[in-house]
Amino acid sequence: MPVTYFANYIEVGFAEVKRCDLAEEAGLASGLDSIGRAIHGLADGPLTDAKGWIPRYVKMARERVILVTGSPKFQVYDTDFGWRRPKKTEVLSIEKTRAIYIGESRYEEGGIEIGMALSKSKMDDFASLFEEGLV
Repeated sequence: MPVTYFANYIEVGFAEVKRCDLAEEAGLASGLDSIGRAIHGLADGPLTDAKGWIPRYVKMARERVILVTGSPKFQVYDTDFGWRRPKKTEVLSIEKTRAIYIGESRYEEGGIEIGMALSKSKMDDFASLFEEGLV
């Protein structure tokens, strides 16, 4: 972007890990490593890999993928357009894109909010597995 650019800019990053690698004992580390490589790849400059975005999206559409949108760094709860801070934020597109939203918590410094849109039966299954993981 030119030095005179003044606006928001959001870059696309792709982190890919095979499902079998995630299922191994070091699966979390594999996932985090892939995310780290994707983040470091963004340092090459904005739009460096833009020509490859569409082919990668097409490839992903044929596979099972997990899309993540948002970031706790966006500080959406600090936004005030004159109506006071938002009480709740949502990313409505997650219902259609099957993405997972991650954002900062309105109520706890350093906390995060996670949003998902699943069918009732799948949400019940997820809630059960989530609660088991917290025990």
